[in-house]
Amino acid sequence: MIQSSVGVQPNFQAQLFVRFPCKIFLSKNPFQGLQNEATNEQVFSFLKRRFTHVISLLESDSLYQAYLSRDINAEHLPISRLELPEEDKLRDLICRIAEIVKENPHAKILIHSENGTDRNLVVAACVYKFFCKSDGRKAMAVLPRAIKNRRQIEFIENYGSTKPVDTAMEEVDFDLKRGYESQ
Repeated sequence: MIQSSVGVQPNFQAQLFVRFPCKIFLSKNPFQGLQNEATNEQVFSFLKRRFTHVISLLESDSLYQAYLSRDINAEHLPISRLELPEEDKLRDLICRIAEIVKENPHAKILIHSENGTDRNLVVAACVYKFFCKSDGRKAMAVLPRAIKNRRQIEFIENYGSTKPVDTAMEEVDFDLKRGYESQ
C-alpha cells in the first residue's frame, strides 16, 4: 500500500517472486483503478524510488512511454490479453533481465500486466526456467497462483531459452520463495 502526503492510498501490492541476489516482483498494473492525476504522479514517484526497473507486459506502450518520460528504467514486452508472448521477444526480455542482474546484482525488478495473473505468471515461469535451469513443472510449482490455461501450461513446458554465452548466469544464485511477501 502506498502512503501519500494527502492521505490517498492507492491499492498497490507486489509479490516477491525471486530473491537473492536480486528481487523480482509480480503485480497488477500499478495504475489500475486510479482516476486522479496527482495520485498517478505519486505512484510514478513510488515506483521510481522502490524499483530499479519496471517491465510492462501491457499490449499498449503508453504506460511504458510514461515510465521513460519520468526517467524510470523500463522494458516493454507487449502481450495481448489471454495470449502468449512471442518466444523470440520473451527470450530477448529474459536476456535483458539477465543483463540487468549482471550489472546490478541487487536490482529490484517489477513485472506487471493488467491484472497481475496470466501474462505475469507465464513470463515469471519462463524467467525461473532460464535462471534455475529447471523444467516447466517445477517452474509452475513455485508460482504464487496456479496456471489453469492449457495453452499457457504447454507454452511454459515447451519454452526453451537458448541464451547467448555473454548472458550466462551460472554465477548468480536465485532463491525462489514458496511463500510470497507483500510489498
